[in-house]
Amino acid sequence: MNNETCEEYKTEGLDKESKKITINSYDLGIDGSKTIKVWLKDLAGNISATPGSITKTLDTQAPVINTIAVSGVTTYETVNYVTTASPSVKIDWTDDNVAKYCMSKDVCTPGTNISAKTVTINVPLTNNSSNNIHAKIIDKAGNVSTDKTYALTVDTIAPGTPTVSINSNAGYTQSEKVNVNVTGIASDAAYYCTDYTGSCNPTIANKNTSLSLSNQTITKAEGNQKFCVRIKDKAGNIGTAGCDTIYLDLSAPTVGTPTVSGTPTENQIVVKGTASDAGGIKTVTCKNDKNVGTCTCSGTTSYKCTNSGLAAGTAYTITVTVTDNSGRTNSATSTSISTQSLEPSYSYKSCSVNRCQFDDGENGWIYVISFSYQGFAGNVSCKASAKGQYCSCSNGVCTASSSCEDGSVTGNYFTITISDTNNHSLLIKNKLCSRD
Repeated sequence: MNNETCEEYKTEGLDKESKKITINSYDLGIDGSKTIKVWLKDLAGNISATPGSITKTLDTQAPVINTIAVSGVTTYETVNYVTTASPSVKIDWTDDNVAKYCMSKDVCTPGTNISAKTVTINVPLTNNSSNNIHAKIIDKAGNVSTDKTYALTVDTIAPGTPTVSINSNAGYTQSEKVNVNVTGIASDAAYYCTDYTGSCNPTIANKNTSLSLSNQTITKAEGNQKFCVRIKDKAGNIGTAGCDTIYLDLSAPTVGTPTVSGTPTENQIVVKGTASDAGGIKTVTCKNDKNVGTCTCSGTTSYKCTNSGLAAGTAYTITVTVTDNSGRTNSATSTSISTQSLEPSYSYKSCSVNRCQFDDGENGWIYVISFSYQGFAGNVSCKASAKGQYCSCSNGVCTASSSCEDGSVTGNYFTITISDTNNHSLLIKNKLCSRD
């Protein structure tokens, strides 16, 4: 028995009864296609003219899987991620004699027939967990490859929606440059992006769970403007964008000229008017040109302002200031409006007698009387008619006094005239008070 010729004939393994030859060990050399030829010699020494032969392939080497390739893999900081629990997996090899393969998340035994040098299947994995893909092949000779593995993490959950706040939820702004705070970012975040619609593709690296974005730009147009932040996780899942809206106010409110409402009284004027602003009005305030009294307003787009604590018979202009929700202001001033004049009057307050002394040593008396007045405006003054009597006015009170008098004037009168710069006047005649 040999590959070419027989140099030695043997009887071992020859079974004449069954006409079979059994050889337990034969060195075929290196791997490859092998043809074994057998010649027979009988007892007379005759040798078969044509040998019997068999051709087999010797294969003693285990096949090798070259690569495991997983479709849709994202690698982040050396960790492989997929966003499906049944990714498409491909393995390949160079051995022509591979007969079967297996791929699984667990160690497997080849059992599926294959004739090509590559195979692609979907491998079920454990969802939202770390996994190892195992692959093996077996050749026709029964040689099994080593266990080829591929480590990856399945993550099918998109990151949550972050919370976005523009200018600390101010609601209104006068500038298209704003500050944005972002909180509630997913712990597995890897990237973010910003836009005005929430449809951007996150590409800016970020692993923090919060962000402070200064000097961001919103659309420069009057009205509500949106700013959105979107997050992508390490696996590539993109979440729903978080957005906030702020009103961009580019113009001051419009204020109509205040007009008088009703009839002014001696100490109060009421004005009314209208105002408008696209972003809404926050407050309406008022004051007069003399900065006196108290002025309060009610209403916004249709307002009414009451200025009280005014002087009678006096002209005022009232300025109304409107502030919108972003803090922009505008003002308008009424024409001159006068309070009603009061009829001049007075009220007796007090009278006193003080002892005095003449140059000759004789005793005398000084008489002092005071009274309040109403119905005067502007500068108020008084004048005593009698000789030796004096008068002055201040803060609504006039005081008259005599010079040092002897007892002979008892029963006489103070005669005083009060007047103002608006030509009001009042004559007051009052008895001197008693010395008793």
